[in-house]
Amino acid sequence: MIVSMKKLWLICQKTNRDATLDRLAELGVVHITPVVPPEGEAIDAARDEAATIHHALGILPQEIPEEAPGIDHSLSAPVVMHRIESYLIDRQKTEGRMADLRAEIARVDSFGSFDPQRFAALAEAGITVKLVRYDASKAPEFPETAQVHVLSEHKGDTCAALVSTDPFEVEGEVTPPTEPLAALRKHLHDCQARMTHIAEHISYMAAYRPLLDEHLATTNARHEMLSVSAGMGDTRDLAYLQGFCPADEVQAITAEACRSGWGLVARDPDGDDRVPTLIRNPVWIRPIKAVFSMIGLLPGYREIDISAAFLLFFSIFFAMLIGDAGYGALFLVATLAARAKFRSAPAYPFHLLIILSACTVLWGVLTGTYFGVTNLPAPLASLTLNWLTGDAAEANIMKLCFFIGALHLSIAHAWNALRILNSTKALAQLGWIALTWTMFFTARTMILGAEFPRFGYGLLIGGFALVAVFMTKPREFKVDWANHVMLPLDVISNFVDVVSYVRLFAVGSASLAVAAAFNEMALAKGISSIGAGLGAAAILVLGHVLNIILGAMGILVHGVRLNTLEFSGHIGMQWTGITFRPFARRTAQSPGP
Repeated sequence: MIVSMKKLWLICQKTNRDATLDRLAELGVVHITPVVPPEGEAIDAARDEAATIHHALGILPQEIPEEAPGIDHSLSAPVVMHRIESYLIDRQKTEGRMADLRAEIARVDSFGSFDPQRFAALAEAGITVKLVRYDASKAPEFPETAQVHVLSEHKGDTCAALVSTDPFEVEGEVTPPTEPLAALRKHLHDCQARMTHIAEHISYMAAYRPLLDEHLATTNARHEMLSVSAGMGDTRDLAYLQGFCPADEVQAITAEACRSGWGLVARDPDGDDRVPTLIRNPVWIRPIKAVFSMIGLLPGYREIDISAAFLLFFSIFFAMLIGDAGYGALFLVATLAARAKFRSAPAYPFHLLIILSACTVLWGVLTGTYFGVTNLPAPLASLTLNWLTGDAAEANIMKLCFFIGALHLSIAHAWNALRILNSTKALAQLGWIALTWTMFFTARTMILGAEFPRFGYGLLIGGFALVAVFMTKPREFKVDWANHVMLPLDVISNFVDVVSYVRLFAVGSASLAVAAAFNEMALAKGISSIGAGLGAAAILVLGHVLNIILGAMGILVHGVRLNTLEFSGHIGMQWTGITFRPFARRTAQSPGP
């Protein structure tokens, strides 16, 4: 659920500004919004320093090489950063030098190896030597006194040396290199060795990653403290700030204000305030946080938290889209193994994967699907549900998809009705529920050929009437009249939304077909030798891995979409949330500002 917030104004003496912020950071329950834009050279310097440290950490490898020297505990974080920056500067210069050398080698390579210093010696002796490059099909006119020595020809490109006792000018002249070709290649080789040396020393600095993590946390904390301080308003001897605090934490802030002599005002946020969103859910709902974090969605403070419905239906969608008990078992084993290895990681992503894997196994067992195998042993076949595996299985699963869609969207409108129960607009939401089930029966008739029930006409007429009459209050009609004009299109859109849930059947069937195709490809010719067995095994592994990857993409494209677009659109979600991030002391494991 979305936690109720209070808007705070806190006033302190200017001389106690830093002490006040230190105490607020210790409490760690106030999301501070700047009164004035936070600006200043110190803020910019701290931000740049944090960016530099973050960049350095991104370059360092995660693992420390075995040949790395021991950690020098006398080194401070700034010294380590200076060394890393020196390596990075050296690497940048070396990369630039290598690019110049490669360009120079490519420019003169076709002329062969020679000593450019001899050009000057010959010139002192009255002999002019020039290098030229030209198209053999249209060679330029050379001086009659010049001797032409062709050095190389490649795809019509000719490189030559012209020698004459008289000075001359020629088209296509190439400036000689400053060093012999062999020397240029030696320099390039030395640069490559230098790059290897730099890479080794950068990898050795991975041993100081914990020190840099702590330094980054300290720098981020300093940047945040400077930003908050600069964002405070002031007048004469007083300074003040504003922010938001969970309603159940206001008592702690009030008690501290009394002890510290702060002025404090706490009241409900105004309608136009950009209030941050803090979600607290029971343990069983918390796993869905992994999906919200991955796709970056957060409901606005005045919206609703659909975590429970999202988790329930996302689990169903995941199971139907993957649709294979074998895959689900693999996911489950991999999740348990990963959890055993990463015990210090947050638990909720693993709990989500366990839920999704278990649902996939259950759906695969009911539909008799194991790695795309069709001929099941009797014990496994006995576990299937005939309604999902019999002659009418395809029609039944499509009907189930339409039912899930209608149920999903009906929950959205019922939720809306409960939120505005004291308004006549709640009747319009009931009308949308009636229209949604009318669309269910319509989809079943149009796509599956089922008979349209007689009461369906009553649902259509009654639902349309409720929506048309109660969707807008009389006093709002002048502003919202366009919604009534668009109502027929909205009804059609409602039908499209219900039908769109058939993607669960389509993608699941495609996944089964792909798995069965790879099985057939691998085993069609039998396994008559060790080589044939290895080949079949390779096809099976690669084929099923590809199918799992496609299934994962289907989850993102379809499973997430049905919740974040269809369901959210019917419930009126816009996902405009601002993350509640309290001003607090942070450690190296805490997120930066």
